[in-house]
Amino acid sequence: MGIRKRIELPKIFCAADISVLISDNEGSPLSVKESLACGVPVVANDVGDISEIVKSQHNGFIVNPNDLDEIVQKLAFAVSNSSAMKSACLESVKDFSIETVNHKVLQLYNTVFNEG
Repeated sequence: MGIRKRIELPKIFCAADISVLISDNEGSPLSVKESLACGVPVVANDVGDISEIVKSQHNGFIVNPNDLDEIVQKLAFAVSNSSAMKSACLESVKDFSIETVNHKVLQLYNTVFNEG
């Protein structure tokens, strides 16, 4: 696909059936959240905070990056169950809304300051 302008990304993500992220190093990949926001299930290996975002058989799958059979199986499942997974993806992205994240950060600060 090459380099794309940021404004094109929602259209690209929403046109996908599945998002795949197999990587050696990640922090908190925005592409995973962008995929979920478009109702696109994610198949990824467990790096960074992906296991906190992707819940297997709900909004995607965590896979062993060295097990091609498992990856193919999960991709096939996601395609076969696209309607249910799309709904789950859209629901799960609410956990990453600005309001939810702000609330969690404020709770953390309150806990730290009240214990200190």
